[in-house]
Amino acid sequence: EGRMMVRRAIDTFDAENIGLLYTVTDDVGREIQTGMLEEADMHEDVNIVSQQVAGGDFDTAAQLLVDEEDLDMIAIGSNQFEATPAILALEDQGNDLPVLTSYVCANQQVAEQVAGVYDAFDVYANAWVDTVDEDGEFTEPYQDYRDVMADVEEAYLDDTFGIAGWIAAMVFVEGLELMDEDEAITWENYADAMEEEEFDYEFGNPIDYTDGQRLGTEIMALLQMGMEDEVPYLEVVEEMEHIDDVLD
Repeated sequence: EGRMMVRRAIDTFDAENIGLLYTVTDDVGREIQTGMLEEADMHEDVNIVSQQVAGGDFDTAAQLLVDEEDLDMIAIGSNQFEATPAILALEDQGNDLPVLTSYVCANQQVAEQVAGVYDAFDVYANAWVDTVDEDGEFTEPYQDYRDVMADVEEAYLDDTFGIAGWIAAMVFVEGLELMDEDEAITWENYADAMEEEEFDYEFGNPIDYTDGQRLGTEIMALLQMGMEDEVPYLEVVEEMEHIDDVLD
């Protein structure tokens, strides 16, 4: 995802100097930083300025980035629980640059929690799940999810983590179905089956483990967070696009 962040920064925000505020309490921040640095190395004019959050001190990292000259935007490398205080810290330190967060922040809860910063700067998030078709209607897979949740647990109808869990189960079951029914169910045989062909789970992204690939999600949209009449929302700014096509 870090690679996608850099490409979006270049394509959507015309950025060359990108600030990165990242955490190391889990793998999210480190992996985003790694991806961003790898992608930046592919572009002669792109520079990453990184500031790590140390000991939960978001204000110091935010201040160092806000004080940095010539930044065009700021990316946040963290999970959704740490992205919120990071965004609020950036506002406290006077940031006015657009901020891009991970796909894990593409939900209404985060949009509501940081609603107070929208007058100071725009906040964006990647998104890896496509729930609406070209006509603005729910896609068939998403409607299936909603139909089940309406009977099982209505609180999960619009919950992005519920959808993510649903997709994870879909992918896992698909791997089982791809296996030879005569072979033992082991992780080795499961992995071999998943690597045989691309799997399209119909929520906007195919998963391709063929030839041992482990690149993760490579097709994402870009959303902007907002609040209207005290209702948080996420608006599509850039449609679903493969990382290889973003700069074409």
